Amino acid sequence: AIVVHLLANLRQLIRLRPGLAQMEQLLITLERAPEPEQRAQAARMLATLDHPVTLPALITAMQDDTPTVRLWAIRALSVPMTYFPDPRVAAALIHAGSDEDPTVRHAAVELLSRLMPYVPNPLAVPVFVEVINDERNAQVVPHAIQALDKVASHLPKGSQQRALAISGLVEALMDPEPQHWLAAVKALVPRYTAARQRRRMAEFEFSAVFPLLKRLAALNQELSRLPQRIYTEYPLYYDEHAGMVRVGYLDTGPNEAYVRLEAERDRTLAALRRAILAMRTGPEAHRVAGL
Repeated sequence: AIVVHLLANLRQLIRLRPGLAQMEQLLITLERAPEPEQRAQAARMLATLDHPVTLPALITAMQDDTPTVRLWAIRALSVPMTYFPDPRVAAALIHAGSDEDPTVRHAAVELLSRLMPYVPNPLAVPVFVEVINDERNAQVVPHAIQALDKVASHLPKGSQQRALAISGLVEALMDPEPQHWLAAVKALVPRYTAARQRRRMAEFEFSAVFPLLKRLAALNQELSRLPQRIYTEYPLYYDEHAGMVRVGYLDTGPNEAYVRLEAERDRTLAALRRAILAMRTGPEAHRVAGL
């Protein structure tokens, strides 16, 4: 019914803009073509037209029985910025964030994370938290972490959704993948700092979590700068082709500093995770709602 109404309006526009005739045919194909490949191709071509009149048809296509069609409908929405401010896009992507097909689900989460700076939607928070907690979604966890950081900034302090978003970021600190927990550290350090300044942090968090989090961020920064410093001060210790320090190249010298920093970072991360586990089992006042 939506597409029929859309086509009626579109035919009125065709009289003024003959080029819209192609759009009409694509919309008909997207709704009625019997073959999934035809419907997917129509969604792909609609993206190149970048016209807001196609939005309802693409959102409807996100409910198609065939994963390939749903995927191309999401990809079509990701191309033009025309769709981004429309709240219907975020609502459809939130639903697609739990799609049974992993490729569709990942595409939805990635696009939803890109929307958050434009239209932050608190209903997206559980989707991103679920992504972090489900190891099947590893490839889009960095997008979920960035999105939670963005959307939390727009939610009222002390609200349930904001607390859930921050808890998701803390949960990412437990992820074994360095890219993931590093992104969580980057998002959480400014929040802990601001919370401490506002005196909204529980004493346990300040004494057990905050110093470790700050130290971990500092160690990461030192490690990221060390290769360039070694290249400048000790060029013989640097492998230009690999772009990194030759671990094991020598037992002493700058390589020893690299190994020492990595070991300290690992110890700090382990201590931080123990503190987080203690915080989970502690009183309610020790949780992260104040961030």
